[in-house]
Amino acid sequence: MGECSRGWGDTVSSGYPGIRHRCDPKTGCHAKGCSWEVRIELGSIGGKRLRHYETVTGKRRAIARRAELLTLRDRGELVASDGRTVTELAVAYMNAVGGDWKGGTLTRRRADLDLFGFVGDIQAAKLKPVEVERRYREIRDAGLSVSTVLSVHSLLKGMYRWAHRLNVVGINPMDRVSPPKKEAAPVEIPPKEELRAMLDDDVPGLMWRTYLKVAMFTGARPGELVALRWSDFDFDKEKVRIGRTVTSAPSGIEVRDGTKAGGARVVDVAPSVVAQLGRWREQSSHEATALELTSAPGEDWVFWSYREGRAVRFTPQMMSVAWHGQRDRLGLPRRKPYVLRHYYASAQLAAGVDPVKVAAQLGHSAQMLLKTYAHVISSEGNLGANIEAMLD
Repeated sequence: MGECSRGWGDTVSSGYPGIRHRCDPKTGCHAKGCSWEVRIELGSIGGKRLRHYETVTGKRRAIARRAELLTLRDRGELVASDGRTVTELAVAYMNAVGGDWKGGTLTRRRADLDLFGFVGDIQAAKLKPVEVERRYREIRDAGLSVSTVLSVHSLLKGMYRWAHRLNVVGINPMDRVSPPKKEAAPVEIPPKEELRAMLDDDVPGLMWRTYLKVAMFTGARPGELVALRWSDFDFDKEKVRIGRTVTSAPSGIEVRDGTKAGGARVVDVAPSVVAQLGRWREQSSHEATALELTSAPGEDWVFWSYREGRAVRFTPQMMSVAWHGQRDRLGLPRRKPYVLRHYYASAQLAAGVDPVKVAAQLGHSAQMLLKTYAHVISSEGNLGANIEAMLD
């Protein structure tokens, strides 16, 4: 060591921002030259600046290392010298992106945070996949469900993807974590007596009974049903084209082309459904006129309501409220509206319809269909010849 004439924090020159002299005034310089701190700015996160620091001996080496680090930064490979823990990073992540989440999601994420355990105290940049998997086993051993573990996994995975994009971590450990797999629950097939009771109930009105019947006889998803237009139906050929869906987005309700499986599909429509749709279409026109709506129910909407004198398209959430309201009033067990899709598939298969055809009607592959409903074919053979005969 030797004396150093430079001052603490002196810079190399204005041409090399982020390089500062760092020789200790008490111990002096290293034998190979002065110590220089290289600082690279990486942006900010949660109002805190992100920086990468390195100490290099010798001014020329510092200048050369600065150029190397800038290249790494531009390639997204440079990590901030950030000692925050996994929990601290999770809080910063939720503060940054939680504004786009619904209230329930944010509440669940905060609950997931409490399950980090020892993982939460580890420096985020040093977390290893084996430590995450060990924590997952502890959660399961404590008697919590696989769904709870998968919820924690979702938070960690999203957090590290976000942190990696911002150069807070160099490697995303979650890419190498194997979460437990959730066993698929057997599909729930509602008894036909329940569906018959719902169809015979006059309280909800004709539109709701029409919705139920279209759902039962086409197997369409809730988002696909409320996106239907009259122009999608070919009543002469008894067909309907299902080619769009209503979804929830941060900006509100959106109608997008395509379905969950991708493209559109054409589904058979039973004669009784064609007749029911005809009755509802006529009544729908009369209702719109009688209500003196300032906006018509769209040129084509099949299912609609009105609010403050304006027509509004029905959403899956509105249909779900109506579904549970009717079943509660009739004293029927709580089931999800999606069971109507399961009912359609199981009834067709039990009636001996070609699985390839049923899969095409649902927008599935035949392999997925048989995997999901294999138990139905063997155990529910008494469902009847077809849906029409079962309900009419």
